[in-house]
Amino acid sequence: MVVGGHRKARHAARSVARTVGQEKHRTGAFIVAAGLGLAKAKGYEIPHVATIGEAGTIAVAAWAARKFAGVRSPWVDHIATGAGVIAIYEAVASGNIPLLGKKKTEGDDIDGAYET
Repeated sequence: MVVGGHRKARHAARSVARTVGQEKHRTGAFIVAAGLGLAKAKGYEIPHVATIGEAGTIAVAAWAARKFAGVRSPWVDHIATGAGVIAIYEAVASGNIPLLGKKKTEGDDIDGAYET
C-alpha cells in the first residue's frame, strides 16, 4: 500500500473540481453559442429585433430578466454573455453596427465610413 496515495488523489480531485468550477461561465457561454448555431443550421427562425439580430435580442432579454424581473441565476448571466459576444461579433463583421448606420460599400460616396 502506498502511503499518502489517498492524499494525492484527494488533492488531484480538488484541483480538477476547482478548475471545472472556474470554467462554469465559459461552459454556459459555449452552450448558448452552440444552441444558437444549431437553431440557425436547422433553419429555425428565432423571434428577434431586426436592429440587433437574434443573438442581440437573446442577450438583451437575458439582461432584462436579470435586471428588471429579478431572475437571480448564474445561467442567465452566462446566456447574456454568450449571446452578447455573438451579437457584437456579427454586428462588427457585417459592418451593420446599431446607432452608427450601415457600412458603405465601395460604390458609395466615401466621405464617411457609415451611412447615417
